[in-house]
This record gives sequence, C-alpha cells and structure tokens, in this order.
Amino acid sequence: MKIALAQMNSLLGDSSFNTEKMIEFITKAHEQSSKLVVFPELNLFGYSPVDLLERTHIISDQHRCINKVLAHIPGSMTVAFGALTKNTNTNGKRFFNTFILAQKNKILAKSHKILLPSYDVFDETRHFESGVSPRIISLGEKNILLTICEDIWAFDNNYYAQNPLLNLKKPVDLILNLSASPFTLNKLDRRKDLFKKVCRGVGAPMVYVNTVGAHDEIIFDGNSVFLNSDGEILDQASGFQEDLLCLEVNDSLTEVIKSTSVLFSDKKKKASAESPEEKLFESLSLGIKDYFLKLGFEKAHLGLSGGVDSALVYALSAQALGYKNVQPLYLPSPFSSDLSHDLAQEMSEFYKAELIEFQISSLFSELNKNWKNAFNSEAQSLTQENFQARLRGLLLMGYANENSSLLMNTSNKSELAVGYSTLYGDQCGALAPIGDLLKHQVYDLCRWINKSKKGFIPEAILTRAPTAELKENQTDQDSLPEYDLLDASVYKIVDQRQAAESETDKWVLNRLYKSEFKRWQSPPILKISDHSFGRGRRFPIVHRLKL
Repeated sequence: MKIALAQMNSLLGDSSFNTEKMIEFITKAHEQSSKLVVFPELNLFGYSPVDLLERTHIISDQHRCINKVLAHIPGSMTVAFGALTKNTNTNGKRFFNTFILAQKNKILAKSHKILLPSYDVFDETRHFESGVSPRIISLGEKNILLTICEDIWAFDNNYYAQNPLLNLKKPVDLILNLSASPFTLNKLDRRKDLFKKVCRGVGAPMVYVNTVGAHDEIIFDGNSVFLNSDGEILDQASGFQEDLLCLEVNDSLTEVIKSTSVLFSDKKKKASAESPEEKLFESLSLGIKDYFLKLGFEKAHLGLSGGVDSALVYALSAQALGYKNVQPLYLPSPFSSDLSHDLAQEMSEFYKAELIEFQISSLFSELNKNWKNAFNSEAQSLTQENFQARLRGLLLMGYANENSSLLMNTSNKSELAVGYSTLYGDQCGALAPIGDLLKHQVYDLCRWINKSKKGFIPEAILTRAPTAELKENQTDQDSLPEYDLLDASVYKIVDQRQAAESETDKWVLNRLYKSEFKRWQSPPILKISDHSFGRGRRFPIVHRLKL
C-alpha cells in the first residue's frame, strides 16, 4: 500500500489558492505512485475559520473548489481532505467540519467532525454542527475509520462525556485522522501519549496528518506521522514546514518498506526539534514568517534598545524574514547609556543593517516644558517614564507609515502579566513574537541561538542587569520581583491556574487583575504555551473577584 501524507500550509479563506496547492500535492504524490493521499483538517479553506463563516458565499465557493479537486484526482488514487460543508437540516449550526474521501470525479464518503472543541483557542461550536457517529469505509480490502482531529482526543481528556471511537460496529484496519493541532511546547509529547491510546484502543494503525503554518497567534507544527497498532511512530514528516511524505507500507500495515519526502522548497527535510529552545526557535520563526507572508508584508522594524527582549525579537525576525527585511532603530533618551548604543550597533553590524538613530531627548524636554506650562506643575516620575515610551511608539509607528513596514513588539509574558508595559508606547506593534515567553525563556533562547549559530546576541546583553533606562540608574527590579520569582509565580497563576500562596504570587495576581485592560489592547501574541494571553484567554476587565 502506498500512502502519501500531504502536510500542507493552507491560506485561510483562499480556497482557490488552496485548491491549486492540493492539486500540486496530488500530482507529486501520483509521481511517487501513491494510491492514498491524506491532507489535514479543513485544508481546503484553512483552520480556524471562526467568523469568516459569517460570509454566505463560502459554501458555493467550496463546492466549486471540491469539484476542481475531484477532476484532478488520477484514476488510480483516493484522496482524503478536509472542507466546509453546509448543514441542510433546518436545525443546528450552519456548517459541518467535514472529512471527504474521494476518487476521480466522485465522493466516496463524507464524515462530519463529532467532537467540537470549545476551550482555549477553539470555538468550533460557534459555527459548526457536530457529526453523529464515526464512519468506517471499505477501501479495497481495508476498513478505514475516518476521524478529524478532536475525535481522537477523547482518549486523552475528560472534556467529553463519551468517546465516539469506543465500541465501534466493525473492526478497523486503518485510522485516518485529519488534524489542525496547534503547537505548544508540551504538545508533541502529549500527542505521542495520545497516539498510543488511540491505536491500542481502536486496535489499528493510524495515518495522522497535521497542518503546518501559522494563522494570527496560532502556530501549527506539522510533524505528521504514520503509526502501527501499538501507537509507535514508523515514519514522520518534517516539523514546521510543508512536506509530502510518500510511504510504501506492507499489506499488514506494520512496516514502512520505503519512505520518500517530497518538499516544496529548497530546504532539506527537518528532523523533529528536540530541545525546548529549538522548538521555540522553529515555531516563532514560522509564526513571524507566515504572519507577514499571509498579510502581504515583507518589511519589519523594531526599536533595538540594547536589552535582551528586543535583541531576541531582532534575531527571530531576521531569521524569519531575512536580514535585509528587518530595520533596527535606536531611540535614545537622556537616560540611555553608551553601552546600550554599542550593543545595538554590534547587533546591527552582525545582521548587516544600518542602525537608524533618532534622539528623543529634545522631544522629551519640549514635552516636559509644555506640560509644565499647561498644568503649572512638573509631570510625575512615572508620567515622564511613559512620555519616553510613548514618544518612541509614536516614532516607530511613523516609520511604519512611511515604509510600509510592520512594527515588531518586544514585550515578554512575565512583564505583560503584571502590566509592566506602557500602552501606546512599548506595547505598540503589529505582532508580539515573544509575548508568550517568560523572562527566563527569553534568556535561554538567546543562549541557544548563540550556541547553535542561528543568529547572534552580544554576550553583554545577557549579563547586564535588565533595565528600561527611563530614569537614572534604573533596573527592572526597582519595580518587579526578581525574575526567577516572578516567572515562577506567573507560570503558576497564569499557565497552571493555581491559587496564589506566596507573597510574590499574591502580588502577581493583584497586578494581573489590575492590568487586564492593557492585555486587551496588546498586539497578537504568538502562542507557544498551554495558556497564553490572547484568543484563548477570555478574562474580564471589570470584576470583583477576590484574591
């Protein structure tokens, strides 16, 4: 049996583009003599469509695209793919998330997703109607179980009252699972545990095809797999890039005889990332790259301060977009040190960029003078600190206007959690690549970049005391607990949702409550943790919940 795992990066909402890419994958798989080609969940439209489903024309568009795909399937091939279909019943939500099994010019079977997640970043019950029961289809001499992503996750969690894949009506020879499973640092290990439960629970091998790419905050890592009936991985597609993995499998589906990876780029197949830092680097680079590519932008810029956060964002952006497409700007105030300038210059030289310098000292001085004239008093210290951050934000956004460039935000999770940021200042930006990284993860990733030679962070940035340089001799710890304590409390309270116990915990929780209004106005944050700020966290601004 020859099976192709078509790990495809869809463009959300552009079914015509996705159709052409599907046809390309199908053609390449046919050249490898593949008889079964399996695509990811909703690959014809992209995942997750959320309120794009309010647009009424999408079903007719999908119908046209499905017919075009069917017409391009070679006569000897079967293709499994994901698409939107209309719920024709008078009751229920308007759409189904559908598994389509097809051959040339005909649909063999449709199966609708049964378990619709409505937790974290998921909100499928908003527009989708649930399928009733799993479908098992005879294909040649094999009984094939058709499943979509969450349908297999009842083996792993207690969100659902019933597991639809238990007590099936006939034996299964092969499970097909079309997935759009978002990346988090813990997800790859969770999937491996899940695969064992699914394959052993159903008693069959599985083809699991996961989408790859990024949409808004959410990153999809690919890492599609073929597994035996014990849930052991027999072969795996690339991580964090498109892949077409063509497998020749023995008749009992217990062994891969031959494996060929057909890529749509000049890159070699990527092995699965091992260390947490490598996973972070690959995922965040992909998140940045797709954000720009799919929005139609090429250029990025950032305020390069000589600190660790902006240094990391610069390194990631340069990796994702290319050195020449990322412009660093240095905007010193009266409190900026010579060291900060020298470190920003050193990084810029490594990335072959001219560091643009724009002094804000005169603007800051004039603003303070006008403030005093208007209000007959000096602006308070915190107000003056925020003046500097907002002047920088004003200039960086002006650069965006003048150069059709997107501003990269440099906030990290530890500081966002406690509101240690200035609205319309350092919180400006089109994307926050490291907004889901705790401060220690920022440092760990910087050190990994240097060690792996995936970029360059000056060592002095990693050893100097963190400082916003908004007043004389300032360090972050003038306002924050030590970062080790802060990180531990943020992880405990935000990521693990545990009760506040220590004094630091209580301080963090109090600041978390009081600064929620800031996070509602944050740029999109690339998600890498199990509980990030952004789409998956729906916390009210106004409440009276006690500590």
